[in-house]
Amino acid sequence: MTHIVRDGRDTDFLRGNWLPKGGSVATTKPLLFSYVDGTRLTVEQGLINHRWVRDISDALSNRAVVENFSLRDELQGMQTQ
Repeated sequence: MTHIVRDGRDTDFLRGNWLPKGGSVATTKPLLFSYVDGTRLTVEQGLINHRWVRDISDALSNRAVVENFSLRDELQGMQTQ
């Protein structure tokens, strides 16, 4: 199920099913998600200047780094309306 984001104010950045390739960060990037401390960013907040990166709580494992770059690639050029 894909969520239409529009302005991103009502969609959870990590748990909402809004990613361009489908799914959520939590389900498609589980290792990366495990490094994020309980943030409740919206998509709108998370996309501004890559704000979501600031909530990563520790040094990433090699596999989590791969997921991080994969997510960055997927979000490249994405904007809310």
